[in-house]
Amino acid sequence: MVAAVGLAAAPAFAQDFTPEQIIQRHVDAANRGDTAAMAGDYAEDAEVLELGRAIHGRAAIKAAFDGIFGAGAKTKFTVTPTRIWSDGDTGFITWTANGGAVKGADTYLVRRGKIIAQAVFFGGGGPPRPSLK
Repeated sequence: MVAAVGLAAAPAFAQDFTPEQIIQRHVDAANRGDTAAMAGDYAEDAEVLELGRAIHGRAAIKAAFDGIFGAGAKTKFTVTPTRIWSDGDTGFITWTANGGAVKGADTYLVRRGKIIAQAVFFGGGGPPRPSLK
């Protein structure tokens, strides 16, 4: 009975996070190289759209992050937010990376405390693009 009450409360707790808070948590995890925490921000069936491709599902998203932010990444990629805001369930971030060498903007759709879709736009070299099999 206690477990059922705890489980019932869990979704409401997740909804307490605003898109801005989720995006900031996501950036902080990226800059720590914590790709497991980054992937944990996404719904199981989330999609990331970037560089003319779609990355489907949390496992594939984590694999992409491992190549960009993980311990095995060829280059350290550090993100500095310039602005984070939201409108309802949609969160936005503008950012620079690696001392301003890269500039970007991402849009996130957040539902029930999880990112369900993200669109990434950047220029100036961008993060290394891992190959996904």
